[in-house]
Amino acid sequence: MTHSLMQPLGGLSMGAAAGSIGAPLVVAVGGGVVALWGLLGMGSSKQIRHFGSEDASSTEAVQTRTKEV
Repeated sequence: MTHSLMQPLGGLSMGAAAGSIGAPLVVAVGGGVVALWGLLGMGSSKQIRHFGSEDASSTEAVQTRTKEV
């Protein structure tokens, strides 16, 4: 779904914006939106925020998952 519908629509809107206000600004704003989306996504997920930490709960959860597999 991402490629078939959203990518061409995003390309159309970014192309129109680049034509009217300039490609460098549109690329910079688009990159900022992607970076902000990633940071907010990482900040909202406790598992990602504590990825690689050595607290007992995350280590215990990893050990449980590896035993199940």
